[in-house]
Amino acid sequence: MITFTCDACAKSFGVPERYAGRRVRCPGCGEAARVPALDADADASISLADDPAQDDSLDTSAADPAPADAALRAMPEATTPAAGAAGGACPSCGHAYNTGAKICIKCGRHLATGVNAKTIAAGKKAGTLAGKAGLAIAASGAAAIVGGVVWALVAVKAGFEVGYLAWGIGALAGMGIVAFTKERSARLGVAAVAFALLGLGIGKVLTAQWMVSLASDNEIEDVIEHHPDVVLDAVVYEMVESRAFPADIQAEIDALPDMNAASDELLTRMQAPFVARLTVITEADKRNAVRGYLQAVMNELSFEEQLAETLAPHDILWTILAVASAWGLATRGGEEAT
Repeated sequence: MITFTCDACAKSFGVPERYAGRRVRCPGCGEAARVPALDADADASISLADDPAQDDSLDTSAADPAPADAALRAMPEATTPAAGAAGGACPSCGHAYNTGAKICIKCGRHLATGVNAKTIAAGKKAGTLAGKAGLAIAASGAAAIVGGVVWALVAVKAGFEVGYLAWGIGALAGMGIVAFTKERSARLGVAAVAFALLGLGIGKVLTAQWMVSLASDNEIEDVIEHHPDVVLDAVVYEMVESRAFPADIQAEIDALPDMNAASDELLTRMQAPFVARLTVITEADKRNAVRGYLQAVMNELSFEEQLAETLAPHDILWTILAVASAWGLATRGGEEAT
């Protein structure tokens, strides 16, 4: 048995000695690999197709190989030196090699460059993993965002947040990693966790926004009944936006950065037209004013502020479960990054 290393992929495998000096198919990558010569009496006419069942390392997958492929499998290299001609000793391990050898079959050193062939193969593998990791991170982000949107849609339709769907956002972020790369590492875990949190945040904020904009008349009337201060603020906001105040008062309001900067004197002058509006406003107009005011308040808040306004104690549980799922899927199993 001759054991040697494939030049293309650095896989070590063995073939019977009768194939010395011949080309065989590497079982690892499928490329042609030359078997090191043993002696000068090697029969150059032996074909690998004569008895392929003798060794599982030979490529016998094709029942009727193309002529060029069969020739490559069966014929020796034209430039193969005389078998047994001494080539030297490997500088790394001292193992003797034949003339024409490219890689030391014992340690994997590339004799011309001094680079270890196994290191080259590992580098190629790491590069492949790194390329797929970028795609996996993008998929993780997309999955988490879609999960957040779906969670919000279900919450608006059901009228309440379904906690298990929030947990599922973390699982989606982790599965985005699993689907596109075999790498499992802390960096992918961090990415999956970050996207899971983003998906949860998007779901919470969209739920609040859509519940306000799609609130039924009964829900708005419930706000009117239990929060009279919101109604007053909403009517003032509606009058400012529709420019319903007298021109002199409206001009002073327009000059303000916001209503919090209004002087006491201006607020006093606004009372008369405000009270007049309250006496004639219809219930439908009141509902529209409250709805518009709540939407405006939400839109003026930043994403972080909206999220802070919507968080509740039970969200802690679903966040922990989502983060644990995302981290576990992205870091356990598969292959460790090098």
